[in-house]
Amino acid sequence: GLGDVYKRQRYAGSARRDACALLHTYVRHFERLTRGGSKDAGDGSPIVTRRTAELCLGAAVMALGAVMAGTGHLPSLRVMRALQQRTGSDLSYGNHMAVGMGIGLLFMSGGCATLTNSNRAVAMLVCSLFPRMPQSPSDNRYHLQALRHLYALGVESRLLEVRDVDTNLPCYAPVEVVLRHKDDSSNTQLVRLPNTAPCLLPPLVDVVSVRVASPRYWSRSVDIHDIIASVDALSTHHIVYVKRKMALQSYE
Repeated sequence: GLGDVYKRQRYAGSARRDACALLHTYVRHFERLTRGGSKDAGDGSPIVTRRTAELCLGAAVMALGAVMAGTGHLPSLRVMRALQQRTGSDLSYGNHMAVGMGIGLLFMSGGCATLTNSNRAVAMLVCSLFPRMPQSPSDNRYHLQALRHLYALGVESRLLEVRDVDTNLPCYAPVEVVLRHKDDSSNTQLVRLPNTAPCLLPPLVDVVSVRVASPRYWSRSVDIHDIIASVDALSTHHIVYVKRKMALQSYE
């Protein structure tokens, strides 16, 4: 499945369920530390201070947003919205910035794009998601706030749309994405990943082709290079045109 395909890759923009579940666990853990305070180490010094827990919470939220970038994952949004509504003198400008960046990554480009995991993109994400958050809008002591915008250099458009050739309107249709995957013996295998358009494609370097697998539309298989070449200059959507069969209604 998709987990095997991404086994050897970084998790940014992968929407991996296991990585998402792990990050949710740590977000809840650090959130409990910020609410309940820290335990005493025995000598009067706290094990984890509130400020340290807030820094860790912000890093976990940004990591969650990076993994689920562009998916609009509802459980992740609920967690981030709850953190966004917190108030108090202990919360700084940077704490809210971390949550805001997490929500922004989650809904990147309105769900039309996500993060890629190339070497350049990872370097840009390290700069933009540096976990030392500022205390105020003018605080640049530990990290220049302008560098937070470098995440844009790691964005890749992967939205796949299936459109009816007669009406030119987007339509809901099951698709099958064929991926190129190398196993432990470095042999290349083809993995078929079922999905439903509109959806975000896996990293384009791993995609071989896309096939419309719907009984209501005529089957069509399109090579990924043909899909990329057909992208309009004013749009970043990857579009596959299909024709509906006679006497069959659309899914809507």
